Amino acid sequence: AKLLEMKTEITLIDIARLAFESSQFARFPQDLKAGQSAMEWAEEFKSSILRHRDLKMIQGTDRYARPCFTSRGLIAREKELYTQSIPAMLETRSCHDTTPITADLVAQAIDLYQSSESKARGAPFELMKFQRQMVDDIALNKSSIHIALAPAGCGKTTASRGAVMALEAAGCRVFALAPSNSAAQGLAKDLRKPDSDGLS
Repeated sequence: AKLLEMKTEITLIDIARLAFESSQFARFPQDLKAGQSAMEWAEEFKSSILRHRDLKMIQGTDRYARPCFTSRGLIAREKELYTQSIPAMLETRSCHDTTPITADLVAQAIDLYQSSESKARGAPFELMKFQRQMVDDIALNKSSIHIALAPAGCGKTTASRGAVMALEAAGCRVFALAPSNSAAQGLAKDLRKPDSDGLS
């Protein structure tokens, strides 16, 4: 249940690791059958996980060309997110409705963000042109939803941190929203927010 709840993508390696770790606590006669070794118990436990009714194989494989899985519960939560939560967000008032967010305020927040990043990195740091544009679009546009699409490593998270600083400078509260607990907490960490601001 822990594995199904916390991970958006589950590999055979994840399942084998969980079975092995759990076997270290298997005791006779509560868990182990007579004459059964911990490794044999782990193999049996791994098979039971693979037969779990909530486990669902997904398209694609891991880097070793082995199947990957997710949980039916997580799929249901994703559907709820896209069919209920997002439409509800569109109908609610955004911080733009109550707080004036100006270009000057955003520029000040970007300067503060670049300064803090430079100090943290020990080297000069500046957002690239497209990242500044992304911060401006998120902070100044009154649309309730913004989508940033780009390959991994292009700087979406870095720009998002700048946007978070700009919105918070205007008095808005920002949450990290994702389909699973671990993904939400990971996003909150990437945005330098407390775990409590990561919602699934």
